[in-house]
Amino acid sequence: MCSGGRICWQALTCISLVSYHPIIGVPPSPPTLRRQPADHHSQRKSTGNNNIISSSTTITMSSSNSHTAPSKEEENYITKLRNIGLHPKETPHHTTLPRASILIPIFARNNNIPYILLTQRPQTLSSHPGDVCFPGGRQDPMDNQNDITTALRETLEEVGIQPQHLTPLCRLATIESKNGLCVTPIVALVTPSRQAEPSHLTDISKKEVDAAFAVPLEYFLKEECDENYEVEWRGEKFIMRYYYFEEEEMYKRTFKIWGLTAHVAHQVATIGFGTDDEHRPFT
Repeated sequence: MCSGGRICWQALTCISLVSYHPIIGVPPSPPTLRRQPADHHSQRKSTGNNNIISSSTTITMSSSNSHTAPSKEEENYITKLRNIGLHPKETPHHTTLPRASILIPIFARNNNIPYILLTQRPQTLSSHPGDVCFPGGRQDPMDNQNDITTALRETLEEVGIQPQHLTPLCRLATIESKNGLCVTPIVALVTPSRQAEPSHLTDISKKEVDAAFAVPLEYFLKEECDENYEVEWRGEKFIMRYYYFEEEEMYKRTFKIWGLTAHVAHQVATIGFGTDDEHRPFT
């Protein structure tokens, strides 16, 4: 957990791509969250490694959600992601761990080519400065033990994307962190796409986000990433990937994408663009 209650995803250890038997049951439709007041960060109280939103802050829930229909080009990778399903996918011992969620925002641009939104932590933070990550954090009591709600709330707080613009597509297998957290990745489609455009994000949390930038999803299917190492975790071997992305739109600098962030991005790209054999382990 990094300062401010936000999980620094690079401090987490990725798991190997094994197939988990899904726990039966589909979560309720994701709620719509109302943006907290602009000073909501001052209302968050640190309790150890967790943050609690004060009782005076309210989040309004509803099941309504309206979006523009995806184009023909989008339908293929969207369908593949939807086929993974929103049902929980975790090993039994994960159910007893403290929970956290991250959200992988996907949006279309440039002739409907899918991109994902990533952020970089400020260099001034004492914990993991400058790391690239997805929006996310630990589950709060107000989330009612709903992993999707946690992902939507954290995305709203960090980059200002309203939940009504996010359609959850699938839930990936949980990942146990080195610190004993059960991390749930939620993949969501952003509509309209401009809601996720970095230049459109005017309500970013300056305390938690120094930069927000977009990367083509297919970028993470490069035949060879810039660096990779075989790592062993809990008796399983997996590849730790490193990508050095040259952003040329807003910041004009290179971002290092590694650790859990690179691992999850590679998973999502494999599901969306890989063959059936390649993405079968994620179902």
